Amino acid sequence: MRKHVRPSVLLFAAVALLVSLGYVVFPHADVHTEGGAESFAPAPEFFLTRLDGSTLSSADLKGKVVVLDFWATWCAPCWTEIPKYSELYDEYGERGFEVLGVTLQSGSADHVREWLDETHVLGSMELDPTYPILMGNAEIEAEYGPIYGFPYTFLIDPDWRLRMTWRGAVPSKAEDIREMLEELLPPPAATSGIIGEAIAPPTADDSNAPSTP
Repeated sequence: MRKHVRPSVLLFAAVALLVSLGYVVFPHADVHTEGGAESFAPAPEFFLTRLDGSTLSSADLKGKVVVLDFWATWCAPCWTEIPKYSELYDEYGERGFEVLGVTLQSGSADHVREWLDETHVLGSMELDPTYPILMGNAEIEAEYGPIYGFPYTFLIDPDWRLRMTWRGAVPSKAEDIREMLEELLPPPAATSGIIGEAIAPPTADDSNAPSTP
């Protein structure tokens, strides 16, 4: 007799398969706080290639707060985070903040560049990252991995230590990052200049007054 498999069982099996293959990540955040600041694990070093062929080393980023976001062009949850990262990068970049989109499983640099050159809209949001997009490699995937799904995000402090990790598109991620930036970055530079000082007009007895014909 032919057996019928219930739809719920098929759905569970499909989700389990996707999780096992690394295509689904259940959103989760880890805050690295055990033992105090001195016990934060050092972040792995890396050497990456930008889409224009130039290179970027982790040594170039020491002293900054860095969000390292592993993503893929086909990852819909990753798309939802692009506008939020762009907003944070535009707001905090001048204070020593970097966002790096590390691309994995998305083909060559040409393919990624073509994807970015196209217009992508998610709801009312246009997906146009203002932060650097780089090509990942086997070395960084091994150092920060296993990367078993996307997005997979790390926050690194100015002393190059891991402070937070997010697996998946955690709804509070952007706010979590903002709170860490306010904690780790120096305050905005105070506006310089003299405000409200009145200057008296020159008089005839003023030797420094400009001469008139």
